Amino acid sequence: MSTRHDRNFFSFDSVEQLDASNMNFTPGPPSFYLGTWQDTVKFYKRVNRLFTDFNISRGGTEDAVDMTGSSDNTLKRFTIQQAGDQYVLTLKGGSYNNRFIDWNIGVPPETVDIEIGNWSSSSQEPSPGNFFQNWQHQDGQPITYCYRFFGCKPTFRDIKVKHLWWRSIGLTVYWWAKYLWHVVLRQPDN
Repeated sequence: MSTRHDRNFFSFDSVEQLDASNMNFTPGPPSFYLGTWQDTVKFYKRVNRLFTDFNISRGGTEDAVDMTGSSDNTLKRFTIQQAGDQYVLTLKGGSYNNRFIDWNIGVPPETVDIEIGNWSSSSQEPSPGNFFQNWQHQDGQPITYCYRFFGCKPTFRDIKVKHLWWRSIGLTVYWWAKYLWHVVLRQPDN
């Protein structure tokens, strides 16, 4: 349905069904020739995988980590030195029952740390049952989050969190507007 694709520094997609550990992602600064990365690491249609000990030096213009259509994965011991401009982590379309454990965030994003349930042209399914444990900012500030109402509420343990409810309302309205436009009225992305 979508004619646009994210520019990712590194992508795990459904082709290689492997676990991964001890990975460092150090994208260089944006340049005129290479452009910019929207997401530093993308997980697309990953099922029942284990990803441990990732170090991401900086996020892209959108996210440090983007997950779409992925379920039952464990992402453990991630260090995000500098978040993406928008989010540390965004979970989209059908990303459910994932576990995100022991994440350490250096420089936070400008908007919100965790966003759950945003629009994805590849799947309009909700993203329920995601679990977060032991996340922290290096400066001690709470982890901020928002989620699409109706099927995307996360569970937190051992984390000081702050729900940005006005962003959740905005995300929910945005998702329904995209759904009506692209699914009901069948208008393509530009």
